[in-house]
Amino acid sequence: MALSDLNQFTPLESQIVEDSEVIYQSIYNLLSTKPGERLFRPHLGLDLDDWLFEIMNEDAISIIKNQLINSLKRFEPRVVLDIPNTKIVPHPEKHSYEIDISFSIIGLGGEFNLTGELTR
Repeated sequence: MALSDLNQFTPLESQIVEDSEVIYQSIYNLLSTKPGERLFRPHLGLDLDDWLFEIMNEDAISIIKNQLINSLKRFEPRVVLDIPNTKIVPHPEKHSYEIDISFSIIGLGGEFNLTGELTR
């Protein structure tokens, strides 16, 4: 069974991904899955909810960003993160963080962004 989002012909020499929407869905799934939820892949996922109940300061932002970067590097090898342009913005009045992930997709070129909100 072949995955529909992968180019099966010489993937190291040509385009690996044919559709950017697959990458967006994959990143969304990673961000919305908590470690331990997936059978046979207990480390897959990212649990950032606890940070919503901590003090929103630069240390918390740095830890969230590092967890995000490490998870994306580990579980989504089809993207190259633009770390300086990936932003975590706290909104203490709403008890939330705005997350803006900047990346490129191997084989497609160009810059892509995924923006979302981590909220209670």
